[in-house]
Amino acid sequence: AVCGDCKHKLVRRRQLNKGYVSHYFLCSTYEDNSGYKCTRKQISELEMIDVAYEAIKSQIDLVSSVEE
Repeated sequence: AVCGDCKHKLVRRRQLNKGYVSHYFLCSTYEDNSGYKCTRKQISELEMIDVAYEAIKSQIDLVSSVEE
């Protein structure tokens, strides 16, 4: 996945909160340059999975409708 603004890769990070581990993605340009060349943005791993699932489902639906 890439940043919508600077087109650089997103990096996966781990977050620990009250014993619960979650993961998120953020812009590598922002992280590497302390926010100088891009803005802070992040998306949770669960949101990323949902977006990918919806994109795949949309493509499957499209192929199914073409076959009909």
